[in-house]
Amino acid sequence: MDYDIIGLIKHLNSLKEIYEKILFISRILAEEHENKGHLLAKWVHDSKIYAMKDVIITSEAGCYNTKISTNGSVSINGKVKMSTIEFKKNIFIKEAGSLGAGSHVLLKGSKNSVAKILYGYEGVELYFDKIGYKLKNGEKIKLYLDKDEKVVEDIV
Repeated sequence: MDYDIIGLIKHLNSLKEIYEKILFISRILAEEHENKGHLLAKWVHDSKIYAMKDVIITSEAGCYNTKISTNGSVSINGKVKMSTIEFKKNIFIKEAGSLGAGSHVLLKGSKNSVAKILYGYEGVELYFDKIGYKLKNGEKIKLYLDKDEKVVEDIV
């Protein structure tokens, strides 16, 4: 019987490497990570996003023609146009809607949500559950519900 000892050793080493990779991946999958459920993106266009935790969009390009739904907060350090965003906690948007152009933005929060918008324009609607608010051009505003469920407007 002719054995290829070197070939057999190489094969066993390959199997060992595969086994070690499988163990590594299974440990990662078994761990509960703090960041699990969060979404971090530079920009989002023409998308549907569903997240269990916070959604953070970091660039000026922001969010266009997108639907976001999360159980956490949303932070968009850019523009939001032609989008719907549903959130359970809070939302921060640098710029929502467009000056003079009919760019509809729909924001849906909960009764306990706080919304902060640095530049908000007409065509932006915000709901705290079923209680609605429509932005006017050029608003820099923080919105939330008081204990009587009336919308409170604070200038930012």
